[in-house]
Amino acid sequence: VPLTSYQPGTAIMRMADMNDLIFKGTVDEIDVGKIREGMPCELQIGALPGKTVTGEVTLISLKAKKEDNTTVFPVEIRIIRSDDVVLRAGFSANAHIIIAQRDSVLSIPERVVTFRNDSAFVEIPVGETGSEERYIKTGLSDAIRIEVLEGLHEGEKVLEKKVQEIT
Repeated sequence: VPLTSYQPGTAIMRMADMNDLIFKGTVDEIDVGKIREGMPCELQIGALPGKTVTGEVTLISLKAKKEDNTTVFPVEIRIIRSDDVVLRAGFSANAHIIIAQRDSVLSIPERVVTFRNDSAFVEIPVGETGSEERYIKTGLSDAIRIEVLEGLHEGEKVLEKKVQEIT
């Protein structure tokens, strides 16, 4: 600013180090006990649809705060730099913390599974028009697909649940 004098030690500008970005967000109190520092994350940047960047949980606050009448815990995620995604300080993002991951497993849509008395069942076709309920042992789930540990084999058919009429 012309004709303005500054005293020694006065900050006249702040610059962001774009090589060391941190995502700051919150985790609901129900989920905070499931995460640990060092867990991998995938971040979806609001301004970059279809692009994801990876990160790692670096801080989980020990103190909760109230946000929209909900108890949440602040977290920080170090973003791992990627040359094919240009990030800017201040972008909004959603983080998906990977709690557990398994590759090359048998999985089915969770919507075809019936849960009853701490057990899981699926309907399998029998003959041309019949079906029977079969117990399965399940593993990890992302609320869309669920891992099948026992009770089904690759290639077996599973029936969709019957639609129940609401009266």
